[in-house]
Amino acid sequence: FSPPEPRPHHKHPRRQPDTYRIWQTDILNLEPPPPDLSDRAAQNISQICAWPKCPATLLPNMQLMSSEELVVEQWEALVGKESSDAYRYNQPGMHQTTHQCANQGGKPPLHPSIASPPDVASVWPQSSVEVQACPSDWREKICEWCYQVIDHCDIDRDVVSITLFYFDRYCAFHTNLDEALYQLVAMTSLYLAVKIHSPRKISVASMVTLSRGHFRMDQVLKMEACIIKTLSWHLNPPTATLCLNTLEPLIDGLSDHADLTFNLKEHARYLIELSVCDDFFIRMRPTSIAYGALLMATHTLNAPRSVQHKLVSHSLDKDP
Repeated sequence: FSPPEPRPHHKHPRRQPDTYRIWQTDILNLEPPPPDLSDRAAQNISQICAWPKCPATLLPNMQLMSSEELVVEQWEALVGKESSDAYRYNQPGMHQTTHQCANQGGKPPLHPSIASPPDVASVWPQSSVEVQACPSDWREKICEWCYQVIDHCDIDRDVVSITLFYFDRYCAFHTNLDEALYQLVAMTSLYLAVKIHSPRKISVASMVTLSRGHFRMDQVLKMEACIIKTLSWHLNPPTATLCLNTLEPLIDGLSDHADLTFNLKEHARYLIELSVCDDFFIRMRPTSIAYGALLMATHTLNAPRSVQHKLVSHSLDKDP
């Protein structure tokens, strides 16, 4: 099948790949999930929270922060979070046994000791093996497949960033994975990311349908538990899109032209989505990716020098 449809504001530069060997399935057969009840709950909460704001005269000792100061403070909080051991990409030692990795996150559900279909069963040697990341071409196809599923189900595209975060961290701790296990980890990571970070859900049965019978429901659920244990329940990573959304008040103040600011945000968001598919950016901080995408957008769109100087003046590229 073809890669995900591009955003209406941009022409997707990626070439048309060959027929995928991973998940040769028709996404159109997947029924879009119905609107979740949390949408109605969110509307009720927004109405409840719409209380009259406390006037500043009642808070004489409180110093009100400007919008720029608030954005910089939130940005520094994101920098601190991404620099923590929980969300920083740390690859284990180069000679770590599969048994040691399994103790960190549990046995994968396709381990030979667990009954599994013969066409996807993998062999897990107990000898020492070198840590190997997912091949670049496989990871790229996985990312494009995730974008296609997300677009079909009308789910926020930033969920794919979270999906690849789960996928990359799990593959860093579990070695010698074959193609079938990469598929299972990617499917389960997408299911888990949608389950946690989207009001619209994709059922386990739908994920099993996408695999065309290669995986069972119990294997997806067991792999979900493995991923959660491997990540030590750190399932809310800072993403580059989240960092870019944090900068929106600053971007709106860069220029008086609404069209320019809109194009800057859309172009930067588009570059961030492309970076998700490239394993070159796995070890890079999300704030650096977002800031770099925004700078690149100013150069690509030939923004005035005043816009670039305003952006650089906020010193968002400081190391934590």
